Amino acid sequence: MKLRISILILITSFGTGKLALAQKKDSTKQVTVLPLPSIFFTPETNWGFGATLLGFYKPNDTLTRKSNAQVFVDVTVMGQASFQSDFNLFTKGNHFYIKGSHDLSKFPEFYFGIGNTNMEDDRCLIDIAYFDAKLALYHQLKPNFYIGTILHHQHLTSIDKNIEQHNFSIGEMGYQSTGTGIGLLIDKRNHLLNPSEGYYLETKLSKYFDGSHMTHGFNNHVLDARYYHTFNKLVLNTNLYTVHNTGTVPFRMMPFLGGPRFMRGYYAGRFRDNNISFAQAEVRRKLFWRIGIAAFSGAGQVYNNLNEFNINRFHFNYGGGLRFQLNKDSPANIRFDYGKTRDSHGFYIVFGECF
Repeated sequence: MKLRISILILITSFGTGKLALAQKKDSTKQVTVLPLPSIFFTPETNWGFGATLLGFYKPNDTLTRKSNAQVFVDVTVMGQASFQSDFNLFTKGNHFYIKGSHDLSKFPEFYFGIGNTNMEDDRCLIDIAYFDAKLALYHQLKPNFYIGTILHHQHLTSIDKNIEQHNFSIGEMGYQSTGTGIGLLIDKRNHLLNPSEGYYLETKLSKYFDGSHMTHGFNNHVLDARYYHTFNKLVLNTNLYTVHNTGTVPFRMMPFLGGPRFMRGYYAGRFRDNNISFAQAEVRRKLFWRIGIAAFSGAGQVYNNLNEFNINRFHFNYGGGLRFQLNKDSPANIRFDYGKTRDSHGFYIVFGECF
């Protein structure tokens, strides 16, 4: 699921949250919808503004997990515009788990080239428009263990690129790529948006086809492992994440380091290649009222093939931040994170935890 980069305006959040609670004095109410204005900031977007619609479904029985969905419409001061959504839906008894996302954006961004050794100044601005949609339909074989089908489609259109002054080229940017495959999921988190106990393990194997040449494409394998534990009021989160591809991978479908999810402090896409491996850890603690703090660190690298993977090629990050619990009836946080690396840094205002 793509992590949404957003902060709900706090004053509005307080007012709307109180209104929502007043409207649902009946604790059996199943659906809560919160329409809110939003403001957000990341190194990739600078300041942005928009509208957010949050939806939550609380089932009557205690066995079925809560469902949630979000819709976002945004513009930024850098001329970026996007319409995004994501959802996590559970049927009765958790027999089916359906999750997905979509992203329709016109998104100027910096491109640093392919590989693990570029410098902070090795960048140029590219202006692209793209549509990305993901869907996973999981069936529960036994409690917390799922198997299912996954679908992913991305269509990128070349708008403008200005790389004559640089020593790299991205070739033809426009493409369509569709992938389908199988996924296995074990999810024993105690909460989807802010876990404090349990673990999460998802592995996916997919085949992607080029939209214009069905014989071309690439194979993709993803492993996402997370562990959560609370001790002495400290919440420890750890995450191991790997992606391996074989074949011809479109540049923007390559895994990358950077951004609010994959090693905070690096610009999203600072390092990208056919494969990626990284590990990160975070410690959180609630201080008082709805305020908490966090500290994090990570190490990762990208590589074209396994022969390039080397202990000396790792990039590192570290940082800390604040947490604000949006609603007293839900543990979901807004996070204010500052990440630092060897030659860059980033400030993030984000809805939901990093992992």
